[in-house]
Amino acid sequence: MQSKAHDLLQKHGHDPTSSRLGFHIPPYNTVDHLHLHVLGGEFESPYRSTKYEIGKKWYKDLGHLLSDLECERSKQSTFFDL
Repeated sequence: MQSKAHDLLQKHGHDPTSSRLGFHIPPYNTVDHLHLHVLGGEFESPYRSTKYEIGKKWYKDLGHLLSDLECERSKQSTFFDL
C-alpha cells in the first residue's frame, strides 16, 4: 500500500517524503473498511488539517502504525521463544 501511495503521489506532482499516509482509528472512522489515506500538499481548511493530524487519537500515521506493529511482533516472538 505504501509503495502504491508513493507512486500515486509522484504521478500527481507531490513529494512522497513530505506527504502524509495514515488511517482513522475506530470508532472515529466513517467508512467500515480498511483504507489508507494518501495526503499530498497543504490543507487549506483547518478542519481537514485537524482531521488528519498526526498524534491525535482518531488518526494514526502509517509510519507509527508500522512501528507499533513491529513492537507487538517483537513482544510476541520473545514470549514464544521462552
